[in-house]
Amino acid sequence: MSGSALHVMFIDDDELMLKAAGRMLRRLRPDWHFTLVNDPRCWQEAAAEVAQEPELIISDLLMPNLQGDELLKQASQAYPNSIRALITGDTSKEASALLNSSVHFMLPKPFSEEDFVHVLNSAERLKQMPFSTACRAKLAEIEDLPVLPRSILQIRQCILRPEASIQDVSDLVNREPTLAARLVQLANSAYLGFQVRTSSLSESIRRLGLAMVEAVASIMLTQKSFKHLDSLVHQQIVNRYLNAAEKSKVLSERLNLPSREQEKIYLMTLLCSIGELVLLEKGAEPDQFEAFYSFECGYKDSLVICSYILILWGYSVDMAESILRIGGEQTLNDENIDSQVLLLAMRWMEAEASNSMEAFLLSLPDHYKNVIQSILADAS
Repeated sequence: MSGSALHVMFIDDDELMLKAAGRMLRRLRPDWHFTLVNDPRCWQEAAAEVAQEPELIISDLLMPNLQGDELLKQASQAYPNSIRALITGDTSKEASALLNSSVHFMLPKPFSEEDFVHVLNSAERLKQMPFSTACRAKLAEIEDLPVLPRSILQIRQCILRPEASIQDVSDLVNREPTLAARLVQLANSAYLGFQVRTSSLSESIRRLGLAMVEAVASIMLTQKSFKHLDSLVHQQIVNRYLNAAEKSKVLSERLNLPSREQEKIYLMTLLCSIGELVLLEKGAEPDQFEAFYSFECGYKDSLVICSYILILWGYSVDMAESILRIGGEQTLNDENIDSQVLLLAMRWMEAEASNSMEAFLLSLPDHYKNVIQSILADAS
């Protein structure tokens, strides 16, 4: 195996399913090594036969002698840095009861090629992230990290399909009434430049763009993943980052950034909330967001958790690294423009909340100060 090739284990007592999955996996990643195991009791012996430790372990849930969730608990102890996925078509157990530090992904049964592509990409990208071995071990120990809700994955997969229409996305969003209502609200925001009111969800999605729809869905629908976080606190964090995202959107437009860069910055701003939400769920206070776990020197804990989760959710290394950089940005300049705009939007939001706009504006380089002053003048 080459240095970039991963070792993947797939465990399923169904021989036909095992062979079908093996063919699909080898077609998707012909250079990787795949170990297929029919008897779940023998998975550790099969893993030991390969010199390279398994980086990705996929197991069916319902198997005789050893169930998949128990197998992945064993895997989390034997190979703590591995990515672990559980395949289930079983509806007798609540998904939340199966999600813990042993399971990073829940895959449906029957699974699709898209499901496998998502998991393979995430495992590959996580290996590329600039995390130390100690940091990876600490991240692997965190219980109950939010798994990407199936509804969000369906929306993302729909958006990525070339033949998908606005109506297709609208049909999926309509299944989540609170999300649909928030999108319509945003599509009527004068701050974002919308002057004519609409009550149509399809029109709202068209106005906002698919990247914004994905971003808002990602932070609103994760509430179900948090067991201890008060729903009101979750909503307050979401509202705070929606405020920051609106500011980042207007800033990136005024700075004449390309439309794709604008979409990326909006998405990054909203997704930064994930790290804070996880830390609050784990009992951290806001003043502990920087070093609650002390993951990695030079990076805030909230941003390390955020970038790690985003990779597991299928986002790019570029996106995750841009978010990591925010914690290291101490001064505003023209380097790393995506991180810079996000940082500027966050500081602007904090200045408004603390009634310190005058001091904030005085602290900015002239070109950033002029941009914000022009935005404020237009809004008044």
